Amino acid sequence: MSPTAEYPNGWTERVSDYLDQLQGCVERLDDALDEMRMGTSRLEMIQVDQSQQHLAAALRDLELLIAAREDLIRASDAPALGMTIREILSKQEDAISRSLSKRCLVVSKNIDASRERAVALFVCQFHLADLSQSLLSLFRGTTGIQTTYENMSDVRRPTDMGGSILNKSA
Repeated sequence: MSPTAEYPNGWTERVSDYLDQLQGCVERLDDALDEMRMGTSRLEMIQVDQSQQHLAAALRDLELLIAAREDLIRASDAPALGMTIREILSKQEDAISRSLSKRCLVVSKNIDASRERAVALFVCQFHLADLSQSLLSLFRGTTGIQTTYENMSDVRRPTDMGGSILNKSA
């Protein structure tokens, strides 16, 4: 019996379950990122540490799911050959496969959005970690060296900070 809207085959059921698990993992990633962002903005280090542990657990789950994807792609009961689940689904003409292919696209976009949020949060935390050093340089009147976005050459250029802001205001 071929899969229909009422009777999906075992492979498509496993793909549907996989996508449910993947979406749940993405939601846990987003929750951890939200917790970490809120803890960062409130400077609550305990919350940031707990959120980091939640984020690490969700990332481990994501890695396991990525490995499970390979098993689905290479499954003997897969309806076609392909390099991705979406490619296999696109070779099918039934409604279930089209629906699953759309779900794959949505989950993929959600994962991309989570990745962008994680990178933005990392950049924010990186700059916050350096903020205290920059403020101390301002107050001490010493020259600061900004290296965050400098090229990797050995040339280090002092910045114009070095306490001159406080001297000029006096």
